[in-house]
Amino acid sequence: GTFGDGFNYSITVFDTEWEEFQMTLYSVFGIAFVDNVPGAESRGIEVEFAGYLTDSFMIDFAFSHVDASVTEDFIYSRATGRDISGGARLPGSAENEMFVSGTYTVNLSDYGSMAFNVNASYKGDVLSNFAESGSNFEKFGSFTVWNARVTWDLGDYQLTLFGNNLSDELGQSMVGTPDFFGDRDQHKGLIRPRTFGLGFNYKLY
Repeated sequence: GTFGDGFNYSITVFDTEWEEFQMTLYSVFGIAFVDNVPGAESRGIEVEFAGYLTDSFMIDFAFSHVDASVTEDFIYSRATGRDISGGARLPGSAENEMFVSGTYTVNLSDYGSMAFNVNASYKGDVLSNFAESGSNFEKFGSFTVWNARVTWDLGDYQLTLFGNNLSDELGQSMVGTPDFFGDRDQHKGLIRPRTFGLGFNYKLY
């Protein structure tokens, strides 16, 4: 929909249920295999809007909240006798995420235009595995990433100076815990550190 003077928005409410949801489980010998579990559900809301506050300044905003969980108990590992209870939160996804961006554009007449953009993205905490699994479980903390860029647009050419993850946030994206991989092979994955760069684009017709 639209509101005000040129603002666009969308609001989506969803309630999705999966039957025989596929998960990685473990046999009595500790061997991983993919099988169906009774079910899972995902409920939430997504909100987006974008528009110009002035002729030169544009904002974008997006927010989502997701409550994802299994609906029934199931056997996770026959080797350790671990069960996952109905209602347990699904691993791998954040409950809350948000994005906001502001872009100010200056018209340089015969010399194209210059756009100044600052944006930030927030990601809530994420589970690496089911909390009841007893293996390879860690709760990744929430984090916010700030980026900025300046783009000189000459029509066929674009020159961009950018900086990503300006606060050098150590956002965690994966893990291999000692109880699952052993002390020697334990590991962690992080998002890309603070990065600066220069980009050049040329339009081909």
